[in-house]
Parts: sequence; C-alpha cells; structure tokens
Amino acid sequence: MLATRKKAWIVVAASLSLLIALTAAPHWLPGPKGQPRTVNQAVQRILSEGWLSEANRDWILRNPEATVCATLHFSLGMAIRNRFDLWGGNLPLTFSCRRLHPDACSWVIIEALWRKVRQKADPVLIKTLDAQFRRLQVITIKPGGLAKLTIMEGIASIQRQIDQQTPGQPGKLPGKVHLRVVGALNLQATILGFSEDEPDSLSLQRFLDLFAFRNGFRVRNDPPNVELVFRKTSGALAPPVRDDDPKPSAR
Repeated sequence: MLATRKKAWIVVAASLSLLIALTAAPHWLPGPKGQPRTVNQAVQRILSEGWLSEANRDWILRNPEATVCATLHFSLGMAIRNRFDLWGGNLPLTFSCRRLHPDACSWVIIEALWRKVRQKADPVLIKTLDAQFRRLQVITIKPGGLAKLTIMEGIASIQRQIDQQTPGQPGKLPGKVHLRVVGALNLQATILGFSEDEPDSLSLQRFLDLFAFRNGFRVRNDPPNVELVFRKTSGALAPPVRDDDPKPSAR
C-alpha cells in the first residue's frame, strides 16, 4: 500500500513539474513548421481559414461556453487536435494551452474561440444572451415520462414546466423563455434517449444539451426564444467544421 501511494505521489509530482515547465516554456522552443504556437494563433487560424461557416459562428455565439466546448469536442476539437499536430509534438502550442493532454488543449482552444466570437458581437446582444443563459441554468425540468411522448408532445410538456417557473405569478423567475421549433420535424417521432431512470430533475440548460444531442437538433438562443433547429428527424447533426475538411483520424 505504501509503495503504491509513493508511486502515485511521484506521478503527481512529475505532472506538476511538467505543468510548471509548460507555463515557463521559452519562445524559441522548436515546433512543427507552419503550425500555430499559441492559443491565440490557433484561434486566428480557425477564423481566418474558413473552418466555420457564418451559421456555425452564430451557433457558437448563441450558446454558453460549456455547451459549445462539450458539443464540439469530437468534431471541431478533433480537427484541432489533428491539424495542429497536438498528437505529434506541437510543444509550443501545448505549452500555451497549459495542459498536458491534446484533448484538454483542444478544449482550451475552443474556450478561447468562444470568447473571440463574443468579442466581435454586439455588447447589448451579449448581455441579453448571458441573462438567458443564467435563466436556463436556474429553471429545472423533470424528464420523467418524456420517453412515452412524441417530440412535439414532449416540447409542449417542457414548455408547461418552464411557464410554471417564469413570470405570470408573484415570486417567479424574471424573464420568459419560449421554445420554438425551426426546420423539418416529424411530428410523430418518439423522443429518443430518455428513460424512466433519468434524474428527478435537470437544469433546463442540461436538459436541452441532452435533448438536442439525442434527438438531432441544435439549440439557438434568440431571447426570449430558445430555437430548436431541426435538420433531420433524428440522429446527431453534422459537426460544425468546414465542408472540405479532410476526415481526421479517430483520435
């Protein structure tokens, strides 16, 4: 037991030492030719080389940071890890991210991309979106029973739960939230991915993340509306990277 603990502490100490070294990496550290060396350079490459369509930039703008990072981890994140050679030894960029693993580095870069997209947006819109993001975290949804409903029946049920927690009665949350369906939708399709074993309640934001992923739509916040943008009746949506992106390896 003592030997195991000693080994664990050695690993922790080595990791901390490496992380400290990363934060103090010299600018002359060699890296792959033509690759970004910093997080800011990586973000500029993504924006300047057309990785994202205008619709995808708009989607990033209109969703909270955690949702954007989690949703893009296996699409844009994979492209970042492969194209910027994070698996192959781009040490300057790894040092700039201050993370040890390529997965974590790509997360940092997507966080910075989210902030950059917001910097270029109307400050009034950002303030309005942030207020809606806070409401989506506070409103709670009980997903029990949704698996027996069609998508439209489920959306109506969710809207009733939202309305019970937003203005109309004293003491309710400030600001209304309206669900609005956009795009093609099979009205009779059954809700996918929910069972009777779901948690008793979820924040509306967490519920929408799961609902969107499992039922093939994207969420677009246009306060006070939450648009459920369907592109097909079920299944995951295409990842928001440019259409001519070569298929990355599954890493």
